[in-house]
Amino acid sequence: MKKLVLAILMMASATVSFAQHEVGSINIQPKVSFNVSSFDKLENRFDNKYKSGFAAGVECEYRMTKTFALSVGAFYSQKGLDAKVKEDMILSNGTNIKGSKVSCSLDYIDVPILANFYVWKGLALKVGVQPAFKVREKYEMGSNEVKPKDDKVKAFDICVPLGISYDFGRLSVELRSSPGFIKLNSNKDYTNVCGQLMVGYKFSLK
Repeated sequence: MKKLVLAILMMASATVSFAQHEVGSINIQPKVSFNVSSFDKLENRFDNKYKSGFAAGVECEYRMTKTFALSVGAFYSQKGLDAKVKEDMILSNGTNIKGSKVSCSLDYIDVPILANFYVWKGLALKVGVQPAFKVREKYEMGSNEVKPKDDKVKAFDICVPLGISYDFGRLSVELRSSPGFIKLNSNKDYTNVCGQLMVGYKFSLK
């Protein structure tokens, strides 16, 4: 009986796995991610220029051919920057903050729209466009929160995500990089850049 149950489970698993790769199939993929983010084009007076965070959300993928699929998703994603001021930096009130830790926390709703090219079995290369909508912004200097007046980050960002993933049955593991192409604010040339290690699980809908 145990062997029979095991055989049925293996057949069901194989059927689901195969259905996910059929032309015209649709799957939903809940995903979580470990993020490492920073700002591109940041001045050399800052050190330790990265921030860790997480992302969580879901993607929907439609298989158009055996080797090509389109996907769209929505993720709550933590980005920003943790750094240390290593050179003289004078604030408007005359305070020199050299040696101080600074932190910028930026949370977004990311909407990745991806072309997925399956180049070998479950191995896929991905490229697309990712609009992002800011939902939270927070600055800290040392242990104190700072509220900027005229230097706030723009409410909208856009990135071009590049990724590589591999499917282990219904489990997916992915590395993704998402460099930004919009200045964070009007006064500086900073742009977002974020690397992600993502894990997802596929549920077949069709």
